[in-house]
Amino acid sequence: MLVDQAGGYSALAHELTHVVLADWFGGRQPPPWVDEGIATLADSEEKQSLHCRDCRRALANGSAMQLVELVELRKLSSRDQAAAFYGQSLSLVSYLSACDKPEKLLPFVDLATASGYDSAIREVYGIDGIGALHRLWLNHELSNARSATLQAFERR
Repeated sequence: MLVDQAGGYSALAHELTHVVLADWFGGRQPPPWVDEGIATLADSEEKQSLHCRDCRRALANGSAMQLVELVELRKLSSRDQAAAFYGQSLSLVSYLSACDKPEKLLPFVDLATASGYDSAIREVYGIDGIGALHRLWLNHELSNARSATLQAFERR
């Protein structure tokens, strides 16, 4: 574990979250999007805002993944994919946690792992499949991006 510039262990909470998630999944590797998305929630607000920025950039420049690609991804294909992946993972975890009780997220992932994302998203969140989730999430992200742009403009 590296010490950050302030002399602290800024990555400790993030890395411990991975350990807790591995325990939840019985020692199996959780899907990467949920593993990194939840662990990133343990990061500083500053680091989270950088991931949110990366998500918005990926959406704006067309490098963002479709949610079906994100949730099925097992390994990043390139370093270029990493920024969008972390940003989208954080965003999706945050979105699902806001859609209903946050404690539904891990049982949803368990069910999705067993029976697929389409049926799990219907059963747990009442959303009509991963395509519908993608549209809802995208509208939410675009709304947040517009709000951030307006706030930045008003600060000028």
